[in-house]
Amino acid sequence: HDIRFVEDDWESPTLGAWGLGWEVWLDGMEISQFTYFQQVGSVDVFPVSVELTYGLERLAMYIQDVSDYRELDYSANSKYADLYYHRELEYSAYNFEFADTALLFDLFTRYEGEAQKLIGENLVYPAYDMLLKSSHTFNLLDARGVISVTERAAYIGRIRNLAKICAITYMAKYCKEEK
Repeated sequence: HDIRFVEDDWESPTLGAWGLGWEVWLDGMEISQFTYFQQVGSVDVFPVSVELTYGLERLAMYIQDVSDYRELDYSANSKYADLYYHRELEYSAYNFEFADTALLFDLFTRYEGEAQKLIGENLVYPAYDMLLKSSHTFNLLDARGVISVTERAAYIGRIRNLAKICAITYMAKYCKEEK
């Protein structure tokens, strides 16, 4: 088998997170990736932590010797597509055609405001959930092409700022220095 490690540093500008990483390819198909995180929430990570990701579907494709994930045997009587393909089509239609963009802009603002309010109450975990919802909503708007290049940078900055505030608040609340 041909196993390769392909340099692929990872970055999430919205979450202020990045790390040095590599994809793991097996016979020409990416099956895994590992990243040594340097920053999360725009805060340096110490000690550097590692994330190992893998795609179960990709590993199963290799094991079952199929080239299309929809052809994976899910059980003796069903394929992956039987269970998930229609869901994928419907969410794609919603995300790219039917989502109410005015509603999404409003939701982004509300999630952002809720995250700020929760941080003010020192409720880090719920604030982080609102941060993730705002990031997801931004991604939907961005995919629809309804955010200009200038607005995009501003939205990313707003989300990254929330991520930084969540990270700093978490550290202040839960990461007491050992004496």
